[in-house]
Amino acid sequence: MGFDGGVCIELNRHYPICAWETISDSTENDGAYEWFVTDPLSDSCRIRICALQDTFCDVSDGNFSIVSSQGYLALVRSSQANTALTNWNFGAVECPNVASQWFRLKNFGSESIVVFQPLEPASSEFSRTTPCGTFFALAPNQMSACSVRVTFDAASDGVYSDVLRVQTDAVNGVNGFVEFGLNGEQISTPAAPEVVISTQGLDAHLSWAVVDTSVGGCAVSDLWYAVFYSPTSGGPFYYHGWTPQTTYTHVGVVNFSPTQFYQVVAVEGPAAVAGSLVKGMEMGEVLNALRHPPLPPR
Repeated sequence: MGFDGGVCIELNRHYPICAWETISDSTENDGAYEWFVTDPLSDSCRIRICALQDTFCDVSDGNFSIVSSQGYLALVRSSQANTALTNWNFGAVECPNVASQWFRLKNFGSESIVVFQPLEPASSEFSRTTPCGTFFALAPNQMSACSVRVTFDAASDGVYSDVLRVQTDAVNGVNGFVEFGLNGEQISTPAAPEVVISTQGLDAHLSWAVVDTSVGGCAVSDLWYAVFYSPTSGGPFYYHGWTPQTTYTHVGVVNFSPTQFYQVVAVEGPAAVAGSLVKGMEMGEVLNALRHPPLPPR
């Protein structure tokens, strides 16, 4: 392309659904670039080149593959047999639910490999079950006939990680093992309070029972409550304040609004987070802030 200035080069391993990863954030616009190809492998890659001093980019016209010249072991789902997975994240799982996923093992390389039965993960939060034999061979581009079921089941809220280890002679093994990262988070979303509203003079008085269970029936504790108001039943609702108690008073509201509707949200986590909330914030904005609290100062 005829223009002055450099370019950046990016790779999409599963075009068009995956994010672009940077191969070079700045190189000369001379039509060539040497790059040491890395895994993970894929058969639907594309390159994108963008001008650094302008706003235009160009994507390669067709897909190309990244393959291994030796045996290369990866996980796959049967429905997406050409997508090599090197890790799996179960995401957030609501207590007390259990998350499971079935995988198969596939050789994405051009040489045969020997694969042993996947080992049990080390932690109690992850487990595997499989009918695979003690060991078996996989020819190039062959997927295992047996499946591996990986399960995430945590006893308490938190973020967890582990690895699924498979002994093999594949080129991507380290000390004879390929490790697939496993991640998951268990959450307990507090149940919604049942709010009773009454007026006391010009004030609106709210009360509710203590929330001690999640929406899934798990125990929760150390909660505080965020209070929202709206002049209409359909909202939008706005943040008014918070309390660690099970009562709240909206002082003087009857004086300027004959009708008022309220929603109370039970929150599990440090009450210090409430200090970042501003009266009048829209409910969706507050809930997003509670899900992603600001990092503490260093």
